[in-house]
Amino acid sequence: MAIFRIRKDRFGKPRYQRIIRVMHNGKLISASKTYSSKRKALRWEREFYANLSKGIVSRGGSQSKRVCDAIQRYCEQLIADNEKCKVKNLRNILQQLNWWKKEIGEIWLCRLSPQILTDCRNRLENGDTVSGKKRSPTTVLKYLSAFSVVLDAAEKDWAWIPQNYMRSVRKPAPAKGKTRFFSIEEIHKLDVLCKESNSPLLWPIFMVALHTGMRKSEILSLRFENLHFDRHEIYLPTSKNGQPRVIPMAEVVLKIFCALAKGSHVGSDFVFPAPTNQKKPVDIYEFMGTCSQQGKYFRRNFSHASAYSLYDSGQIGRSYGSGLSDCWSF
Repeated sequence: MAIFRIRKDRFGKPRYQRIIRVMHNGKLISASKTYSSKRKALRWEREFYANLSKGIVSRGGSQSKRVCDAIQRYCEQLIADNEKCKVKNLRNILQQLNWWKKEIGEIWLCRLSPQILTDCRNRLENGDTVSGKKRSPTTVLKYLSAFSVVLDAAEKDWAWIPQNYMRSVRKPAPAKGKTRFFSIEEIHKLDVLCKESNSPLLWPIFMVALHTGMRKSEILSLRFENLHFDRHEIYLPTSKNGQPRVIPMAEVVLKIFCALAKGSHVGSDFVFPAPTNQKKPVDIYEFMGTCSQQGKYFRRNFSHASAYSLYDSGQIGRSYGSGLSDCWSF
C-alpha cells in the first residue's frame, strides 16, 4: 500500500510525502520519503520497489545499518546472555566476530553480498594467524559459522536484511578428526610411567580416570562420603552442567578405593589429599608434565579410553559409551 501526504513548509510551499507499507517475505516493511515535487516522490517509489525485488530492504533496515552495527548488537546480546547462563567458547566467538568487524565492519548491510563473504573466506584460508601459521579448514569453518549466526539474527530477529547471505557461500570441508583414545600399548606405557612417578597417588588417579571417565577436577575433589562401596557406585553431587550423577565403580576401582580408605590420613575427607595439607586435594600437574615430556600427553584422551574400557567390561552399552567419549573430558 502506498499513499500520498501533502504538507506545507514554513514558506507555504507544498511538500509531498510518499508512504509505503508492503509485505515482503512475510515481514511488514515500512518506508517514507518527502520531496518538493510529486514526480520525485513517484521516482523514489519506483526505485524502492526495484531495490526490494533485488533483496535490498528499505531505509530503517540494511540501508541505515552497517556490518559493525549488527556485530555490535549481537555481541551485546551475547554478553548479556552469558551473565545469565555461561555461553560456551564466548572468548573465541568474540575474537572471530572482531575479525569480521575489522575486515568488513564499515560496509553497509544493503551492499553485503555472497561475493564479499567469499572474498573474506579466501582471506581466512590464505591468510596467516598471529603466530604465522595457516588456519585449518575447521578454524575457517568456525569463523564463517560465527558470522552466519549474526546474519541470522539480522534477518529473523531485527529484519535488517532479507536473507542470510552466508548460506550461498561454499564452506570448506572440516579436517579429519584426530584419534582421541589410547591404544593398548599406550595405556601400558602410561601405566609404567605413573607407577614410576614420584607421586604415590598418580597411578590410582590414572586408573580411576581410565575406568570411570571422570574429569580431573571431579577425581581430585572426590571425598570418601561420595563412595558407596555396597552399591559399587560413585556419587558426584555436582558436575559440569550443574546436575548430580552416579558413576559405576569397576572392580579395579573398588580395590583402589578400599586400599586408600584403609590407609587414609586422619582428618582428611579427600580421597586424594595433598601430602603437605590434608585439607586440600593433591596437585598432580608436575607429575603429569613429567609424563607428557616423555611423549604421552594424556589430558583429553582419558574420556575416550574410559568409554571403551567401560564398554569392554560390560558396564555400559555401546551407545552410552560413544556418548561418554564425546562429552567426558579429563
